[in-house]
Amino acid sequence: MRRLSSETPSKSSIRGDTLDRSTKRKSSAVSSIIKKIELDEYSNTSSETDDFVYLAVATGEDKIDCLKLVHDVYRAKNFVVDDNYKTIKSSYDEQPSTLIVAAKNSKNEIVATLTIVSNEKYLPCYEVFKDEVNNLKNKKLAEITRLAITKDYRKSTELLKGLFNFVYVYSYQLLECDVTLIEVNPRHVQYYKRYLFFNILSKEQNCSRVQNGPAILLGLKLSTFQAVENGPNKFKKLKRSFYCDIDERKPLFSVIRENIMKATNNIAKTIEDIEIDTIQQFTKIVGAKNIKTEFLTRQEYGRSTLESGTIPKIIIQPENQKEIRKILALSNKIKWEVHPISTGKNWGYSDACALNDGVILLDLKRMNKILSFDNEVGTIVVEPGVTQGQVASFLENNHHPFMMDATGAGPDTSLIGNTAERGFGHSPNGDRFANSCGYEIVLANGEVFQTGFGSFKNSEVTDIYKWGVGPSLDGLFTQSNLGVITKMTFWLMPKPECFKVAYFMLKKNSDISAFIDHIRPLRMDGTLKSVIHIGNDLRILSMSQSYPWEEMKGVTPMDPQLREKLIEKSGLGAWSGTAGLYGSKEQVNADIKRIKKALKSFKGLKKMIFLGQNQINLISLIGQKIKNFSFGKKLHQMSHKIKMAFDLLKGQSPETCVQGGLWRLKNQKDIVSVNSNNPLDYNAGFYWISPILPMKGSHVTALQKLVEPIFNYYGFDLQQTLSMTNERSLSSVMTISYDKSNKREASKARTCHDKVVDALTNAGYILYRAGNHTMKALENRGESYNSVLVSIKKALDPNNILSPGKYIPLTD
Repeated sequence: MRRLSSETPSKSSIRGDTLDRSTKRKSSAVSSIIKKIELDEYSNTSSETDDFVYLAVATGEDKIDCLKLVHDVYRAKNFVVDDNYKTIKSSYDEQPSTLIVAAKNSKNEIVATLTIVSNEKYLPCYEVFKDEVNNLKNKKLAEITRLAITKDYRKSTELLKGLFNFVYVYSYQLLECDVTLIEVNPRHVQYYKRYLFFNILSKEQNCSRVQNGPAILLGLKLSTFQAVENGPNKFKKLKRSFYCDIDERKPLFSVIRENIMKATNNIAKTIEDIEIDTIQQFTKIVGAKNIKTEFLTRQEYGRSTLESGTIPKIIIQPENQKEIRKILALSNKIKWEVHPISTGKNWGYSDACALNDGVILLDLKRMNKILSFDNEVGTIVVEPGVTQGQVASFLENNHHPFMMDATGAGPDTSLIGNTAERGFGHSPNGDRFANSCGYEIVLANGEVFQTGFGSFKNSEVTDIYKWGVGPSLDGLFTQSNLGVITKMTFWLMPKPECFKVAYFMLKKNSDISAFIDHIRPLRMDGTLKSVIHIGNDLRILSMSQSYPWEEMKGVTPMDPQLREKLIEKSGLGAWSGTAGLYGSKEQVNADIKRIKKALKSFKGLKKMIFLGQNQINLISLIGQKIKNFSFGKKLHQMSHKIKMAFDLLKGQSPETCVQGGLWRLKNQKDIVSVNSNNPLDYNAGFYWISPILPMKGSHVTALQKLVEPIFNYYGFDLQQTLSMTNERSLSSVMTISYDKSNKREASKARTCHDKVVDALTNAGYILYRAGNHTMKALENRGESYNSVLVSIKKALDPNNILSPGKYIPLTD
């Protein structure tokens, strides 16, 4: 063993000890080194002998190299699936107190790194070990994370020791943290206990940051450092302990201390001064009250129905297009990533979250003006913050003869936000993208243009014809990251003379196949004009109750016999659905006759009724009157579901839309007490998976046989809807509901999601819509297609500042 002098460091780095050890095991470098220390194996392998230099990273170039090293090591171990190192970045990288440590070899290459995070409000481990961290809430904490060593030095035990010298100095001597935390693989626990005297703080959990790999939280107390430093010599002479020669390293620690202080001062100047100056520039654009930098506010925006969300660097709330132009121009100049949201209620897909932490979240909810309305041709022009409830109220309160299309997401959700994701509603105008035009777009560099005929000055036809002349660009700016939509025209539907809703139920689950084949001709010939929605029993049941935890004694998925019992008790069918009928009285009556005739030979129909406004009012009144009686509860629940479907089909989104997302929550008292239309306020967890399939019964059956076993294997019930969004295809929205407070269940939900998406893609049932967690699946589109998208992205957003990775593959 050869020791390099610790008294001859460079100005910004420290040379350390060189130990030369070997092992035959070819696992990760960290694992190999840990085993060598455990076995006390030493050798003289020349490849491991090097003049390592250790430093606290203070430059952007070294920081990038450290992130790339971590990414390469994690990618090789399948801890990350993305090919871009930027996915390793996190919000804590923007904190001045975060310290990145690097080890360089004699070729000046970074070969090892770790990060020390010290933040009173957020640590990486909080995502997985929330309860354990909360138990330490009165303690000053730090966390060691992103420990990585290149495979070329998998036998060098010195590297670990050299890196942990910085942990000792920074966490103990400088920060005086009460507890230093680290998440480790269970097989490494004994090493950390013996070598560094860590204590176990948790049971094994799955960590989403490493693809649900197993992790245990360990803690090293300040009192342990103090006992070792000041206690009997026996602590320092433990052969395999980090502390065995701690007295000899005191001169080295002094040098490390100076290095850290110099580096962190540079980091603080680089980050704090630049960011404060930049935030002041953003403040001049939108005003101080429309800039949000407080951690709790940023954390609230980072909430998600998915297993985990992302936390933005800053939230900016512009009021108009001019402010957006200035924000994007400045962001382009400083190369800060920007993620626009309308109202941020993209539940089940990505909520308000960007793909990465530390972005500018461009919240457009202040842009909530209805810009124009044409009472003759039925067009309305709105900004991104305008909600479907706002438009419905505008039309109703002003007695306009038009109705809008509504989704079931609630009245506070954005029209533009949903259309930008190509969502669909319930009415004949349910394909919102097809019934919109005249998009106003702000590009990443701040330039503005309008699609369609809006590109012509003084155009009189921008709002009434979608395609314009020449290449049509509307589609490029939906489900993409090419620009920010600041204005959109929607086509409204004239209120019909007569409006009725067909309600139907099927007897058995297997009846859905024949039912689809019976009504497909009615959708194709125009008898059925609206988007027909059909939900399975569990999807409909979830709208009025949560999972029967007590009856199932905590076991999942639900027992088939109990399922049948609950469905019978609720008066539901195996499948239940609705279809809107619009037109004159003669038209509606003729459509009803055609529907009855088409289904006359269908034996699986449990019930079918046709209701108008008068019948709905009467049913609702009766249900309200008898709801407090034992015999009336069932009728009241049924009348509530009927009215909600009726209102949706005439353009009014219900207030109680979130109930379906609360299926797996256990505490019913909390559900009642929260009283919110936002599932995030309940800490509800759910993924939506939305494949397209042909409108054929055989494909519906094939889809169920494909995915339901996967749902059940991971302990989940298949909640499914089928929507006839056009004349030839079905959109199947499947829900994975889970309890977010149960970390193991949350991890299983993510794994189930990934398995289902893989199975669907392989079977040819492609998702029509993706969330942050499914962007990776889009790489299967084909190299040429992705290449075209990347070329367009580079042309319109060369600095890649707008929502990098969203729908379009990441570029370097």
